[in-house]
Amino acid sequence: MFGDKRSADVGQEEMLESLDSIEWGALPQPPSNRVGELSAALRALAAVGSVEEAERVYHQVLYALGNNHAGTYYPVVLAAVPFLGELLQHGSNLARQTTLDILVDLTGSFEPEPGFETVVDQTGRSVRLDRAMYQAVGDLGREIRTCAAAEAPDRQRSLARELISQLIEKGVGGSAAEQVFDGPEGMVERDPSSGSQRYGGPRWPIGLLLGIASVQLLAATWKGIRVMMGYESPSVALPLLALWAALAHWGVLAARWLAAGRESGRYLAIGLLLLLSLHSAWRASRSLPPTTARAQSRVVGGGLSLVVFAGTAVVLWRSRNQSGVATRRTRE
Repeated sequence: MFGDKRSADVGQEEMLESLDSIEWGALPQPPSNRVGELSAALRALAAVGSVEEAERVYHQVLYALGNNHAGTYYPVVLAAVPFLGELLQHGSNLARQTTLDILVDLTGSFEPEPGFETVVDQTGRSVRLDRAMYQAVGDLGREIRTCAAAEAPDRQRSLARELISQLIEKGVGGSAAEQVFDGPEGMVERDPSSGSQRYGGPRWPIGLLLGIASVQLLAATWKGIRVMMGYESPSVALPLLALWAALAHWGVLAARWLAAGRESGRYLAIGLLLLLSLHSAWRASRSLPPTTARAQSRVVGGGLSLVVFAGTAVVLWRSRNQSGVATRRTRE
């Protein structure tokens, strides 16, 4: 009864033609809904022609599904999601954008109306309404990927990728959550065969982390050799040796965790890069004003390192999975 996905191959002229075949009155929905309220809202969504109209229809649909002000929805949402998928596939750019706005809010910050937390699925089992809704949205994988393609309008693409990030955060195994995106909006991708996660953002930060680890390891080895040969005092050199060895270890660990899509890997990498950025700035500041070639090289090297390390930390922060911090838009 709930969540039956309509064919995605319907033509533009057939979009939403099955609306009237649903017994909407038999589905739990807001008590304020009039007869045909949700059908009318979905048809209005398909016909939006201006930004002002889209704003009004956005609220109309969410109030027909639940309580937009309180951020809740009723079980009727499961029957409505497949029609939202038709709009994603065949609707205008403005209709797609508004539909994505609705889906992002439903999956990101809305929750079931109190008293309607569970529904009975087609097998007769009682399931959580929120999980059923997440899965219904995840089943719109092809439609969502189309909206998230590189050639899609910026706002539409951003919303679609935010929606995919939310589905991944919710642990949905639908085809939308399995899609890979390289770029600021998509750090984590899910392997469809094993269900495991891995890093889906820009790859060069991982190489930089491994490069940093290699340099620190070589520095620690060189310092250790000098201590063993008696060229340096152990009391002075050993603390640096231990620090460089620790940095090498942290660099490898951060690269491995980042490649595995672990959130802790991103934070460890950012912390390591910021620590190295501060160290580079400190070394450069000690050499100002540059009076020798060595001091000048320290200023230039420290400045470049500061830019590279701090810039990489910013890239990693921007490429985080943003689902966990997605907040509901306040449009009231």
